[in-house]
Amino acid sequence: MAWSQIPNVITLLRILLIIPTGWLLWNARYPEALVLMAIAGASDALDGALARRYQWDSKFGAAMDPVADKLLVVVMFVMCLSSVDSSLLIVLIVMRTLMIRVVTALRYT
Repeated sequence: MAWSQIPNVITLLRILLIIPTGWLLWNARYPEALVLMAIAGASDALDGALARRYQWDSKFGAAMDPVADKLLVVVMFVMCLSSVDSSLLIVLIVMRTLMIRVVTALRYT
């Protein structure tokens, strides 16, 4: 495997995290699900940083990175809608949006 494929492998691993994250949310194991979501978020930052730093961008990464993000968000929202109070879902949406804004602001400062 070429070094330039590391961001793509990280993206694939993030996609694989969706299944256990959804299962944990479905079974109301929120602390464990939060850990997996944090790992997914950190891996998203890492693969993006590597791709930018070393110009390891690829068509696969450009297509699949946003897909991985959206799949995780959709699974998270569906599982939360089906198993928890809607106020928790609102908190999750607001927290996710704020985290994205903060990370984006820090990246460009």
